[in-house]
Amino acid sequence: MTSNNPKTSLLCFDGVDDFVEIQYQTQLNPPTLTVEAWVFALDGKNDQQGIVTSATPTEPKDWGYMLGEREVDVDKLGMTFSLVKPGGSINLKANPLPKNVWTYLAGTYDYNSKTFNFYVNGKRVDSYTGNYYNPLPPKPPETYNLLRLGTGVIGSSGLAGNFKGYIDEVR
Repeated sequence: MTSNNPKTSLLCFDGVDDFVEIQYQTQLNPPTLTVEAWVFALDGKNDQQGIVTSATPTEPKDWGYMLGEREVDVDKLGMTFSLVKPGGSINLKANPLPKNVWTYLAGTYDYNSKTFNFYVNGKRVDSYTGNYYNPLPPKPPETYNLLRLGTGVIGSSGLAGNFKGYIDEVR
């Protein structure tokens, strides 16, 4: 993982083993949230890829979220904003992540209205209303709901995968 420009937050991931991990912090798992990033996916990676993830890696799964690319239908990848809860997840879907071009992704969840939305390049592509997110503090040891950039939920085949490309301006 490298950045050749000290004036940017740009991160480069090799798609194999690079990722950034930030320990659980309450402010990174608020009841109402917006997760956004600019991504530049490189050719050669046609698999599930996590871009921004905060979800429990092992059972029992608690509340969390993931912005990335995963299987949206049988043998079909698509960009997703997923909210994870005990017993399952809700996945807002879009077309596969374009390669070799910058793409703006954003996912939002409004705790009061229980509505979440998924945006690609500023256009809302999917939405859902339902109680699917309630950020709880992690159980000891505090390895739950780590914020990860460039990978999915480690230890979960359905939400796993390292990102190959560049990620910038994560908020």
